[in-house]
Amino acid sequence: MGVPRKATDPGALRALAVHRVEDGDAAADVAADFGVSVRTLRRWLAAWRSRGAQGLLDAARPGRPPKLGGPQAEEVLSWLGRDATEFGFPTSWWTAPRVAELVRRRLGVSMNHRYLNDWLGRRGISPQLPQKRAAERDQAAIDRWVEVEWPAIKRQARRMRATLCFTDETGFLAAPLLRRSLAPVGHAPVLRPQASQRDKVSAVAALTVSPGRGHLGLYFQTYPNEFVNNELYALFLRGVTRQIHGPIVVVHDGGGMHKGPPVMAVVADHRTLRLHRFPAYAPELNPPEYLWQYSKDYRMANFVPDDVPEIDRTVTALLHEIRHDQGRLRTFFLSSPLPWAGVTGLF
Repeated sequence: MGVPRKATDPGALRALAVHRVEDGDAAADVAADFGVSVRTLRRWLAAWRSRGAQGLLDAARPGRPPKLGGPQAEEVLSWLGRDATEFGFPTSWWTAPRVAELVRRRLGVSMNHRYLNDWLGRRGISPQLPQKRAAERDQAAIDRWVEVEWPAIKRQARRMRATLCFTDETGFLAAPLLRRSLAPVGHAPVLRPQASQRDKVSAVAALTVSPGRGHLGLYFQTYPNEFVNNELYALFLRGVTRQIHGPIVVVHDGGGMHKGPPVMAVVADHRTLRLHRFPAYAPELNPPEYLWQYSKDYRMANFVPDDVPEIDRTVTALLHEIRHDQGRLRTFFLSSPLPWAGVTGLF
């Protein structure tokens, strides 16, 4: 729903925005329609609730005009969806100074890169860990899968009124990612791993979207000092089928733990279970990848456990916490480049 063309008075525009929020529209959607930040919209709400129409008029006082107008802002954001080398930079990395240089070069607008960082952050752009791409990756095959197979999977789920389920495995090591370690200034510490590769907790997770109301779910199991093979995966999958009532459409990668007699036995016992495979070397399509990234690179960065049981307790507590956060679960799905149109609960 856009902004009515006839409503040009600033106070009237703000009143329209406020009434939409009070009628139940999501603040993020209203802010996007009116071209403002959610923070500004909340300021209008506070002004309306405290002083009514006069408060909105006071809130309408113009400030400094933005350096980048609507079309220019859209152009800048479109650059970030492309490789930086397309714009003459020697590597693929996007940084605020590079964006500032391109804004000056192409749009003739001079912006401090620190201000530009804030400007980008307000528009949903933040520093991300780049994903590694396998040399064996077949981008054409991946594109075909997204364009042909994925819509067919969504149609099957709708026809069966099935829960969409995405599964994946990972390992939490006793020597996890360390961002910082205390040391004297000018003397970077050298960290020597003390644990073997077996000192870890393996985990398998399923992120789900239920039919109808689109409730998002997280099911998981941890395995201290074990590797997830097809027998353990089959047990996990069987447990998921017991907790989810009705048909299930599972999408997972082509790993060996997702194949073989134990997994096929689960399919045979659960007649309304359907299994599909992602294309090879395309982990970025699978929503649980972003669950693992969030857990390891954000919540558990700098976590230094004493032993494997402590890793298991910490991972289990974290996944239990995430399970009850619908907003956080939604971000894992929307981080995937899969088109989610038609999947209730995500749009």
